[in-house]
Amino acid sequence: MTERAVRRALAVTAAALFAAGPARAADEAAPRADALFDEGVRLIKAGKFADACPKLEESKRLAAGLGVTLYLAACYEEIGKTASAYAQFVDAERAAHARRDDREKAAHEHAAALAPKLTKIVLRVPEASRVGGLVVAADGAALSESQWGAEIPVDPGAHEIRATAAGRRPWRTSVEASGQGAVLRVDIPPLDEADAPPSPVSGGAVVVVLPPPEPARGARDGRTQRIAGAAALGAGVAALAAGAFFGLRAKSKLDDSNAAGHCSPDDTCDATGLALRSDGQKAATLSTIAVIGGAAAIAGGAVLFFTAPRAPGGEPRAALVVAPGFGPGEGGVVARGGF
Repeated sequence: MTERAVRRALAVTAAALFAAGPARAADEAAPRADALFDEGVRLIKAGKFADACPKLEESKRLAAGLGVTLYLAACYEEIGKTASAYAQFVDAERAAHARRDDREKAAHEHAAALAPKLTKIVLRVPEASRVGGLVVAADGAALSESQWGAEIPVDPGAHEIRATAAGRRPWRTSVEASGQGAVLRVDIPPLDEADAPPSPVSGGAVVVVLPPPEPARGARDGRTQRIAGAAALGAGVAALAAGAFFGLRAKSKLDDSNAAGHCSPDDTCDATGLALRSDGQKAATLSTIAVIGGAAAIAGGAVLFFTAPRAPGGEPRAALVVAPGFGPGEGGVVARGGF
């Protein structure tokens, strides 16, 4: 980083910050927030903006304040994250206005200067693509329907666009945002119907009933086949339990993203909210994979177990019941059967 760039960055913040430090809440997070803020400012003065921004991000997450917001905005601008910088300057302007702080003017001027430079993405959702439960997300953050077709400022670089809906195959693409003032348009196509799962799984019990096997022939008693079937059944039950766990985790992450103002009612999220929503989406995907895989393993295990040859002396009862079980803050699967 050149000396000229360092001076320019400091000029951005100096006019707005005066000698004021970040406002801090009186709690156990304050010392850590202050230490991160001081380290971020030190790195900015050293011209190490890429290292400074994460420090300031965490400082603001722990204890948001007008000073740290302005420094973070200036840091983002220096590393080319124009949309992030613009959002922070607007945030600072609103906070300063509410407090009747003199720094409102500086924040407004910087936001106004960045506005024409922003690169934007427009996600268009035709009527043919609007199926029930459709979720359109940019970089892991779900967008409200009011944002479909609107110009959304984004930082330069690659961005992942996803569209998902129950019973439909997910769709994704990646777009490269570049060029000051450019507007990229992405059309969300109709989602193809997903293949039917190998075994039904719902909120109630899943009952697999198989006809009695043919009488065993010869001396073979099918012990090895039954062991393999039992192992598959156990693996399937474990996978369903994992699916229940990840499903609860996905809901928890969504609830956390909506708490403490991380995401607004129109699904506009700050950095913490975006991270929580991303984690929640990953957990939901893992839940879906685990549930489908577990159901398939149970079905296959049941076939192996109940069709294994048995020694003469009785006809096995071919019935298996698998049902979800939930307790406070946890979930699982209960399986029982008669063999």
